[in-house]
Parts: sequence; C-alpha cells; structure tokens
Amino acid sequence: MGGIDGLVTNTINSPRRTPTDVSALVRALRGEAPAPSGVLSAFFTEVPLEAIARFAAAHHLSEATLLAAWRRVARETGDERPELDDWLQYLGRAPA
Repeated sequence: MGGIDGLVTNTINSPRRTPTDVSALVRALRGEAPAPSGVLSAFFTEVPLEAIARFAAAHHLSEATLLAAWRRVARETGDERPELDDWLQYLGRAPA
C-alpha cells in the first residue's frame, strides 16, 4: 500500500502488534465503529496535518466529521494539538 493511505497506516500502526486497516480507521473516524486503543489518538497527534487533510479528502471525510472525531479523542485522552484545533476550526468556518 502506498500513497496517503500507506503513510497514514504506517504511522498509526508503527507501535502496534495488530495493524488497523484503512477501512477500520475511516469507520472509526466517522463514529461508525470503535477503533483499537490509541489508533485515533495516533491519527490526530502523529500524522502531519497535510496528510490528515489528504486522507480526509481521499475518503470523503468532512471537516465536521474530523472535528467531531478529534473532540471525542481529545476529551477521552486529554490529547492536545493546538494547530489541529486551529485548522479544524478554520475549515469549519470556511465557505464550502
């Protein structure tokens, strides 16, 4: 697997014994299924912002979906990433 999917899955799976595939990650981001422990946190804190944006576009994840998932993760884990907060807030206010 290459491209943006490979970059994202390599990043989120690097410390894990059982890898999470793209479809499981997308379902978890949409809130349709639980993610293995730490996967969403890794997505939002370890994947570069540009890669998050490219992954979201490739999988038709809206800004609202990303923001909701990030808020869930931040609330549950206490993770912080101010530049992600700023970027998602900006996207949420930008005209479609």
